[in-house]
Amino acid sequence: MIRLLLLGLLTGCQSCTDDPATSSASQDDSGALNVTPPNILIIDLAGLRSDRLDNPPPGIKTLQNQGVTFSHSIAPSSESATSFTAMASGRTLPGAKPETEASTWTLFKALGAAGYHTGVAWGNTGFNKPALQDAWLAPSSTPQELGDIDGVTEVLKSDIQEPFLILLHDMDLYRSVAASKAQDTRTAHRVYNQTLVSYDAKIQVLLDTLNDTTFDQRTIVVLTANHGVDLYDHSQPGHDSMLWDTVLRTPLIIADPSLPESSHGYIQSRPVSTLDLAPTLLERAGLNIPVEMEGISLTNALHTHPLPERDFFSWTPNSAASIRNTKWKLILQPEGCTKREKESHSPLDGRQCTLLYDLDRDPDERENLTIGLPHVADQLEAQLLTWLSRHAQESTSTPADPASTTP
Repeated sequence: MIRLLLLGLLTGCQSCTDDPATSSASQDDSGALNVTPPNILIIDLAGLRSDRLDNPPPGIKTLQNQGVTFSHSIAPSSESATSFTAMASGRTLPGAKPETEASTWTLFKALGAAGYHTGVAWGNTGFNKPALQDAWLAPSSTPQELGDIDGVTEVLKSDIQEPFLILLHDMDLYRSVAASKAQDTRTAHRVYNQTLVSYDAKIQVLLDTLNDTTFDQRTIVVLTANHGVDLYDHSQPGHDSMLWDTVLRTPLIIADPSLPESSHGYIQSRPVSTLDLAPTLLERAGLNIPVEMEGISLTNALHTHPLPERDFFSWTPNSAASIRNTKWKLILQPEGCTKREKESHSPLDGRQCTLLYDLDRDPDERENLTIGLPHVADQLEAQLLTWLSRHAQESTSTPADPASTTP
């Protein structure tokens, strides 16, 4: 059943063309903003795990001290392009093909259409392809190519036009582990940490450079990751086909100069989603949040207000899916477990690989409770299948009329 639903999700997304920028009350007829919007700098450090915020290197620590840290930000997919598209659009979009579907609505397109000057640095990742840039970024103007983090630092020293949106998607940390050919957890973590510390020094230089500008108090800085990486913590290293928290739980730090001092250094432990980033930044820019967005604005949470209780769903290209809340997490792998997973996470039931974890007692996801707590597993599985069914229907639905989008 779950495999059929996920195959439905992969057939294509036909309802992803809504453009909230065209209906925002904060724009005039020409599309110009009628408010003074903030500058936005997004550092999307591919492969960065959230557990590295527990004892962060100096640059990341500097950013934590200036803003709010969401310690449990959940990615809706473990696959790079899909998770990035979801983060950029505020929607899961399981059927979207960003390489070919330039109609996919994204935060970057909306801000570009609203008058933001856009720049992008793809670093050493695989996202520096023209087709991907066309799908994700500005529909009517080409964003300035900045290369890597050093290029972003240099442009901040220049007479940059405001408001600006700079996306830095850089340094797939897992690549350094793969290049080292590490064969065990200890070596993989050591190489990973060395790479992070080296890159963090550049983050510190970037933040120091921003601090020396005249626009630092008008610039929101975001540090996040579209996915994390498993380093032999559970099975083989990687991320694409995995739903462990080492992969799905990513960092999210939002440093907004407009926040009160009481928010500086605040750590929010209740789960949020990378889907929440787009609506949060849209609201700060004075633009409407489309009703189609699955994410919510975190503006209230940035002022240390409590977050609502929610369920979070994720999926992989190999037909696996998961649901989690603040206490429980269920993973369904209809193709079955790998041999290593069978050895590490027994007992398993039936032909599916069904894994249930109590995240309060077992945050490292080691003890499978499926057989011992069937009522919990059944309830979560029913919710997960309902979510998959709904998204399978949405992926083949008729495109919505952007003019009918409710602010």
